[in-house]
Amino acid sequence: MPVLTPIYMPSVRAATATPIATPTATPSVESARACFNPYLYAIGARSNRVTRAMDAEGQAWRVTSTTHISKNTSPNTSWIKYLGELEAQTEESRVPEDTPDAVPETQTHKVYFSVDAVAEQIATLTELYSDVPPFYIDTPHGGGDDEFSTAVYFSYRDPGQFFRYDLAPGDSYEQNYTVLWEPEVIPLPGFNRYTIASTTRFAGAESVTVPAGTFVACRFDEQWEETNIHTKTTLTFNRTLWLAKTSGILLRLERGNAFEELISAEIDGVAVTPSTIP
Repeated sequence: MPVLTPIYMPSVRAATATPIATPTATPSVESARACFNPYLYAIGARSNRVTRAMDAEGQAWRVTSTTHISKNTSPNTSWIKYLGELEAQTEESRVPEDTPDAVPETQTHKVYFSVDAVAEQIATLTELYSDVPPFYIDTPHGGGDDEFSTAVYFSYRDPGQFFRYDLAPGDSYEQNYTVLWEPEVIPLPGFNRYTIASTTRFAGAESVTVPAGTFVACRFDEQWEETNIHTKTTLTFNRTLWLAKTSGILLRLERGNAFEELISAEIDGVAVTPSTIP
C-alpha cells in the first residue's frame, strides 16, 4: 500500500531490540477520520520519509523513501490479477545505523490500490517487489520475505485488503482474504498462497514521541492469523501502529520488539510537524 497504509507481510520473526518511544494516553478524537488524509493518495502526490527501523535480527537501519501516486495504467494481465485505480511507486534505500557511510541497499516497490474518500477506506489489491529483499518488519507500504531475493514478485490480495477510518474509539472490524505470491517471469499458480484472518481495533488517540517529535496519533491494534494453504502451518501475531492526526503519516509500528519509527517526513514538499488536538 502507499505510504502510511498498513498492509500484510508474511513470515516475519520477532526481534529482541528494545523500543525507545513509548506512547502515552492523552486527549481523545471522535473517530479515526481525524487521521485520514486523502491528499496522501491524490494523483501526483509525493511524500518523503526517513525512518529508523529495527529488523528481526536486532539490526538498526536508517531508511529513506520517496512515494509517488499516479493513475494506474498497467494492463490487467494474467500476472497482475487485481488492480486498483491508483498506483503508488516507492523508491527506498537503507543503510545500517552504525555504518551510515555504507553503500545503500535499494528497492523499488509498487502498490495498486483504490481509495473511497466517502467511506474513508483504502483497498490494497496488488503489490510488486523488485531489486533486493525488503528491509525490516511489515510496513504501511508493504514488505516481503527473505526467500524472495532478486527477482520481481507480485503479491495479490483477493478480494482485497481494506483499511478503514470510519471507526469510533473502541470500534473494530474483521476481514478475511487470500494472499498469493507469484514471480513475474515464470508465473507458478499457487506459488505461495496464504489465507489471512485479521481484526483491527481503533483504540483511540494517544500522544506518541518519536524522533520526529511528539504527535497526537490514532492507535490501531491488529490481530493476525496467517495460514499457508500448502503447508497448513499457521502463524498468529499482534501489531500496533500509530498514524498522525491530520497528516495521516505513520509515526510508529510495533510487532513484538521489532519496530519502525519516523525521523522526518514531507508531503508535497511540506514538512510534517507535531499535531495537536484543537
